[in-house]
Amino acid sequence: MATRLTGFKSGRAVSRPFAAVLGIPRAWSRRKQALFGGLFLVALLAACSSTNTYPLDYYTGMHYQHSFKTLEPPRFLSPEGSVPVDGRAPAYTSAQILELQNPTPADEASLAAGLQIYNVNCAVCHGEGGNGDGPMAEFLAQNGARPPAVLTADRLVGVEDNHFYNVVTNGLPPFMPAFGDLIEGEQIWNLVNYIRQLQGGV
Repeated sequence: MATRLTGFKSGRAVSRPFAAVLGIPRAWSRRKQALFGGLFLVALLAACSSTNTYPLDYYTGMHYQHSFKTLEPPRFLSPEGSVPVDGRAPAYTSAQILELQNPTPADEASLAAGLQIYNVNCAVCHGEGGNGDGPMAEFLAQNGARPPAVLTADRLVGVEDNHFYNVVTNGLPPFMPAFGDLIEGEQIWNLVNYIRQLQGGV
């Protein structure tokens, strides 16, 4: 009878928790479980408290920056025919440019603005007087590039204002860069008025 009870007790010992079988004290095992459970709970709460676009910031090294992020919805496109107001010249087609008329009168304010733009962006190649003798002219000639245009030449005196608007906005690749992203559309017309003054037409 005693033997059966002993065997029965030893059988129950085998069915005890795994930690007890390995000889780990029951109290220590519970403390360990509580510790790991607490750490898991803290980690879960931290992951769910994100203020970012995504619910889980698993890698934030390049996330907080001013850029377009993957899987984010694109911005709404501008309405068709809208005109940029951030400094860029309006994007006209070739046919539209042929129909453009200079809307800016060549008054004193326009010529003063055009002079400033010309000195900053154009004089380095075309020269102060528009004669194609700017500081870059010699460098371009030495490197086989086309020399800057002589703005006072007869062939350019007779062209329409929209020709200059087109060249300034879109450039003449590969030698003359486009300035449409640098000069506002209204300021380009001021520049055109100043070029006309250099040609003696204003």
